[in-house]
Amino acid sequence: MVRNNLKNIRIAIDGGAGTGKSSISQLVADKLEIEYISTGKLYRALTIILVDANAIDDESEISVILKNIQGKFNYKNGLIYLEDRVFDDSDLNSDFVRRNINKITVMKIVRDFCSVELERLSKKHGVILEGRDITSVIMTDADFKFYIETSAMTRAKRRHKQLILMGMETNLKDVLEGIEKRDYSDKNREIAPLIIVDDAIIIKNEKRTLEETANYIVEIIKHNISNVPISSLLAKEISDEI
Repeated sequence: MVRNNLKNIRIAIDGGAGTGKSSISQLVADKLEIEYISTGKLYRALTIILVDANAIDDESEISVILKNIQGKFNYKNGLIYLEDRVFDDSDLNSDFVRRNINKITVMKIVRDFCSVELERLSKKHGVILEGRDITSVIMTDADFKFYIETSAMTRAKRRHKQLILMGMETNLKDVLEGIEKRDYSDKNREIAPLIIVDDAIIIKNEKRTLEETANYIVEIIKHNISNVPISSLLAKEISDEI
């Protein structure tokens, strides 16, 4: 009974930059055997399309392109498709995407397009979406809503460590400032700011590994579907953070 119900659940996860929400969402999707849809991949795929069309700085041309591709994106096995074109991770994570993606993410026309696409894709049964406005805008009717919360300093330390391991010269202060600026921007932007909706379950990700956090979310979901009160789990969450 629980397994059948789990196959049909729709999960929404929000959180700030560097909270691990993408990795956590993928782990939860794998554990529940449902589809994980990355909002970031959609924006990255759009960046590639607009750069290829030399339209990245032309909002009127962007409008024409978006109208032509509306409703044509799809996800399958972790990959994003536009009709027959597949965007693999090497393309999505390329340097030119990183250099250009911020140009389109601030455009209302692009965010509106992505909201419509993601809302359409979220209607699938057995799906998990993550981002910054999934619980508040895209998937307000989700069966489960979670907000991943991690302090800026913890996120900065984790990111600083990653950069050092990658052989990049950096310092913790600069990384922290970057995260704090991103947090401020996300929470204060005019369109779909990052908020904690009233019915979201807050998951603190200070001391847990990504695997432990994913397991905790799965445990909450299974308790709920089995009609087992989750109050004891949430009480433990609070005590663990004290």
